[in-house]
Amino acid sequence: MNHNIPPIQIGSYITIYDFSEQSGLFVSPVFATSSHNAWFLRIDLSHPEAHCLTNCCCADTCFLSLSVVPCWSPIFDITDDTSKAKRCRISIFLQTDNFERDLVVESQVIEASKLRKFGISFKNVCSRKELNSSLCKDTLITKVIFGPEDPEWLHNSKRLGYLYDNDSTAPDIIFCVKGKHIYAHSSILKDAVSLKSNHEFQDILRRGTSHCQCCEDQKGNNVMTKSKRSHEKRFIYIDIPLLEILTFETILYFLYTGIVCINNVSDILDLCFWASEFGLDELSEIAKSDLKFRLNIDNVFEGLLAVGPCWSDLRDELVIYIARNFPLVQVTPGFKGAMMNLDRYPGAREIWSEITDTMKKLGNAYYLSVPLI
Repeated sequence: MNHNIPPIQIGSYITIYDFSEQSGLFVSPVFATSSHNAWFLRIDLSHPEAHCLTNCCCADTCFLSLSVVPCWSPIFDITDDTSKAKRCRISIFLQTDNFERDLVVESQVIEASKLRKFGISFKNVCSRKELNSSLCKDTLITKVIFGPEDPEWLHNSKRLGYLYDNDSTAPDIIFCVKGKHIYAHSSILKDAVSLKSNHEFQDILRRGTSHCQCCEDQKGNNVMTKSKRSHEKRFIYIDIPLLEILTFETILYFLYTGIVCINNVSDILDLCFWASEFGLDELSEIAKSDLKFRLNIDNVFEGLLAVGPCWSDLRDELVIYIARNFPLVQVTPGFKGAMMNLDRYPGAREIWSEITDTMKKLGNAYYLSVPLI
């Protein structure tokens, strides 16, 4: 491994509002760390002591526990992970949402093989009473990060994460994304891009101008106000007209820290596309893996039509799965709606022909209730 290249670190989180009043089981969305491994973060507040937060006599002995649980795709076969890492570090953070402060609760190093089979638990990590008194607006954000065994990678990432979109840390770039302004540092991005990307993102950094082209009245916007507070500092403005805000924020945060919390991305296909366009191969592969674990019997046909023209390997797997499970797939609203609007998807008719041909080879053609095209 080239130690000059920061390894990708993958995270997820749960946000619990009205924490002091909550009871029950809370789980994060499933997030993938490779093509064959996915997880979810679980916090159990269902026990009676979950309510022992302020006034009861046992409040001081009540502690918060959580676990990281392996998850398997309902569609794709699980095979041995090809990752060379034998051990990894799982770190848990409790974000109090007060002064943007993260409390590192616990960090454990575990054998990768054990982690894939059993997951990992963090027992009695924090006093519930102490935690409750620290929360802002009674909101708890719990984050988990999968990373390399060496803790220095995570420490460096957290330091750089503080600089991300922070106008008090001498940024010199403002990205203009659909009316929102995001602060950045050219020196950090150039170093990150030289390691993680090819030339695509470097070309974006060369597009800077002295003003924000997407703002009709620069003097009235928030950027100009902050610039005045910074002694009229001159920024380089870079317009990003095509990306969704959340997609670009995910990419930019990844360039800063090497960390991606991909379960927060609503349009995973958008992230897959732009990560590939920017030559961010690691991020693209993680996004692609995460997409696989989002697919199920209800959305697999629509997912195939959306990604089929882009990724031949994923396309082949999905075609075979649909052909084998066609009686279940064809009764879903997703399948029926997509079949009524095939022309909306580039290459859809060719993909449909592949499905029917595969069904014939498997001897399942008699299941077809939709005419062959």
